[in-house]
Amino acid sequence: MPSGAPTPPPWGLRRMAPYPSFAPAYARTELDPETQTARYFDAEGRPVLMPGHGTSTGTNPPTNTGNPSDGAGGGGDGGGDQDTGNDSDQ
Repeated sequence: MPSGAPTPPPWGLRRMAPYPSFAPAYARTELDPETQTARYFDAEGRPVLMPGHGTSTGTNPPTNTGNPSDGAGGGGDGGGDQDTGNDSDQ
């Protein structure tokens, strides 16, 4: 509710910084008519390999279930289980 008092900005905004600018690793793109995927080329017309996105399936630091919902950890109650490994089956 507006009360006429100035509202301070959220604390998280003080922690934000813009991403650094960078030049793209490619000069031009084409659509492959067979696969319908983009192909990237440098300024001389040579193909440029773009990095994959990765799967980010590791769970380090460990995650778990079964902690009380007191804001200190995960939700739920009971024994729960813990996952400290990396999911390398993908």
